[in-house]
Amino acid sequence: MEQSNRHKRAEQPNRCMGQSSRKRRAFIAQHPRCAYCGAQATTIDHCPPRALFIERQWPEGYEFPCCDACNAGTRDDDLIIATLAHMDPAASEARNAKIPGLIRKVNERKPRFFAEMMPTTREARRMSRDIKLSPHASGDTYANSGLLKVTPELIDIVKRFASKLSKGVYYRETGRILPVEGEIAAHLFTSVELHLDRFVPALEALKELPGVVADHLRCGQSLNDQFTLKWAVGDSHKFFVLQAVFGESFGVVTFGADEPGLISETLRTLSKGTGEGPVTLMQPVNSGTAPEETK
Repeated sequence: MEQSNRHKRAEQPNRCMGQSSRKRRAFIAQHPRCAYCGAQATTIDHCPPRALFIERQWPEGYEFPCCDACNAGTRDDDLIIATLAHMDPAASEARNAKIPGLIRKVNERKPRFFAEMMPTTREARRMSRDIKLSPHASGDTYANSGLLKVTPELIDIVKRFASKLSKGVYYRETGRILPVEGEIAAHLFTSVELHLDRFVPALEALKELPGVVADHLRCGQSLNDQFTLKWAVGDSHKFFVLQAVFGESFGVVTFGADEPGLISETLRTLSKGTGEGPVTLMQPVNSGTAPEETK
């Protein structure tokens, strides 16, 4: 009996691997093109990454067909996004417990990444005063406030992630891959606005915009405290808006269009020709040629 049970336990991983392979083949047969670039799909990508969620319990409906290049090209970004999401001021103990391990992995791949986010004492004092944050106790200093700088590299990583998530959701909701000439513009907001200010101008401006608010579940359990998403798309699928918030850590708003000029011209007008502003045009959208319909 004991030998039989050991044999069954030994077989279980292989059975799970076989089921996973069959699921992947069936999924790719149904979705043969990469949702991000239109190339031949070879695998399944999870966006947001599974490591972003507690115990890797990711929401249903965020698996996308993907080519090897798109899957491998954002691995470092995915790790940093997962780490950022765990740095939630309102996080549970389970989420906080994962932070040291995630930071260690980031340091192995990008040794200078967090070091460059550490403010000097003068920067920490200015940042604290900007958000009206004082040292918690006698003897504490502004340098120990826990604040981090939002570096240009971090902004680029979050906006690349926002672009990828937007393309995945666009594919899921419309059955189309955003064309190579399409446009996506992204805006990032941080925990300062979400947790301390309790006011995010971008979300307030879009509050009345009709759209679908996703209910994120995994095995019947709600994940809405970790990830919320609102999606709006025009009747012709030419224009869309995505709003995604990750706990009280960070969030993004993206604007997308399947034709060139629809977004860039608006941004140019709003910035009075300077090209500067809180919303950044992410180009190019794709590197491949996407078919019009893939489902």
